Amino acid sequence: MGQPIGISQPLVSPVPVAPNPQLLLPLSMRRRVAIVATLVIALALSVLSLNVRPTDATANTDDPATIGSISEVAPLALQSTRWNTRASVRSARARSMAVGYKGRVVLIGGEVSRALSGEVLAYEPGKDEWRDLGAPKPTPVLNTAAAVLGDDIYVPGGTTANNAPTDRFEVFNVISNTWLALPRLPKATSGHAVAALPNQVFVLGGRSSGQNTNEAFVFDVAAKRWSALPAMPTAREGAAAVGFNGRVYVIGGFDGRRELATCEYFALADTTWHACKPMTIGRSSFGLAHIGGSLFAVGGGAINFIGWNEKYDIAANTWTTFDTPAAHAGDWRQVAVASLPTAFFVIGGKTRNVPLSDNYVYEVLGNRTFLPALSNSGGNK
Repeated sequence: MGQPIGISQPLVSPVPVAPNPQLLLPLSMRRRVAIVATLVIALALSVLSLNVRPTDATANTDDPATIGSISEVAPLALQSTRWNTRASVRSARARSMAVGYKGRVVLIGGEVSRALSGEVLAYEPGKDEWRDLGAPKPTPVLNTAAAVLGDDIYVPGGTTANNAPTDRFEVFNVISNTWLALPRLPKATSGHAVAALPNQVFVLGGRSSGQNTNEAFVFDVAAKRWSALPAMPTAREGAAAVGFNGRVYVIGGFDGRRELATCEYFALADTTWHACKPMTIGRSSFGLAHIGGSLFAVGGGAINFIGWNEKYDIAANTWTTFDTPAAHAGDWRQVAVASLPTAFFVIGGKTRNVPLSDNYVYEVLGNRTFLPALSNSGGNK
């Protein structure tokens, strides 16, 4: 488990967010009249306040006590969003893989300048800096995900440079800075979800032999052996997965016709798939974070217009919406998401088919109010 993110360093101003859609209930005539009357009174009071506002031409606008204060930058109430920008990754990219590892973010590969990259980068939240971490992945791939167990980061399958799925399975050891080839997947697969539980790596669904699949496989890390699991109820690609407390949750995806809101989990206790409550909207090619007892579905929009993100309370089996950066309302897909103990990071991706170098942090736990930065901490570092 990584170390919590320190938030003593200044963050940039909170990100403008798109409002969550809310259902409007019909109003009675009495309520309508009351609302109109309230607005008229408020307008009258505003006019009166303008007439009595002092105009002191000698007021000292350079008072050191007010320069750089929170009130000068923005009202404190407007700085309570959990979204903030951090140092951008050095090149715009989409379809990268990211994991949280010991308090930092590890970012692997992706589509960079219309080519596949195998580079391995690390982001240090405490320094707000990116750096090269280690040797590039021997087989650059897209359309897969990564899972971390201990000091090892596992990357199964994916789409290679010849636009074909692969059965290659490679693992990166952070301590030794080396990649190792592991036993190949049972079949070449891309667009699948990846998750981990202790000593196990799961490959779920995806696209194989030209069609979406509901097949599921598990890799025993100690025995270095693949085994088939019962098939998922829903065949899909572009889903996301998380392993937690003896279960593997598979969320969303694309069935070849539409984006799915589907939520299913596989329980080790009874080796059976179960249904969980679906999201409020279908999404695929999105990121899934896991912090505490909650999952956070971020982005998507390959087909649907998506103006919000969603949080899943595992114990309550309920979804609630939360805001999204306004710049990416509608489609924010092919993002890389990494979870740390108190926050998750969303890196790169595409909006309106334009690759991004953005690096957003969403603070889940801890202080939600941030002092304004003295200088812009964005940009490549």
